[in-house]
Amino acid sequence: YDMLDPTGDAKLRYSGYVKFDSENNRDERFLPRELTSKNWNDDDVNKSYSREQEALSIYTDHNITWQPKLKDYHSVTLYGSWQMDIYRSRYQEFQRSGLASTSATDVSNLGRNINKFASSRGEGRNMAFLLQGHYILLDRYILDASARWDGSSRFGTANRWGLFPSVSAKWLIHEEKFMKSLKNEINELKLRASYGIVGNDNIGGIRYMFDQYYDGYGYHLGNSNNVQDGLVQ
Repeated sequence: YDMLDPTGDAKLRYSGYVKFDSENNRDERFLPRELTSKNWNDDDVNKSYSREQEALSIYTDHNITWQPKLKDYHSVTLYGSWQMDIYRSRYQEFQRSGLASTSATDVSNLGRNINKFASSRGEGRNMAFLLQGHYILLDRYILDASARWDGSSRFGTANRWGLFPSVSAKWLIHEEKFMKSLKNEINELKLRASYGIVGNDNIGGIRYMFDQYYDGYGYHLGNSNNVQDGLVQ
């Protein structure tokens, strides 16, 4: 959306959107003894399985761009953005064998064995603010700078936000006057230097709340991936 006359010298433009993504899955299966050659009391017959999974995510992105009118020998573009996403998910899985009758196929009915029982739930939120500036002088000297603030619910309240700045400078050497005699041999030559800080939140769930966790194979201490056989107090 153009907030100023797009045919004018200065430009101010807004763009944004909201996206919803919903997923619901349900899987139910039953294996009666009659379809196999096994005995009625075998663990692999009269087996019922059920799995339910739900997930919802919401993502929104809003941007504003400003290009003021300057002298012809230089130009500047300023850009700002706000982004946020929210997600929630849960699932449960249940398997039971040795049900008393092939007419009682629901996994909640009584059976001889519980072969599998699992459930989980997850939720989180991410938010980011971005500021960028792009400056061009004499069509050959270019300067870019940006600052991004990212926040993630995966981190504790004291470390939830991070600042990630970056800066770069570019020199289009082929646009210089002393390069005109070499234009047929060298059609593009540039020099660029940049510096920036990046990060991520790939720590999983709400790991920050625990000094150790158990994943079925053993205990993990802190952020280490080394599995310990047990803990001693």
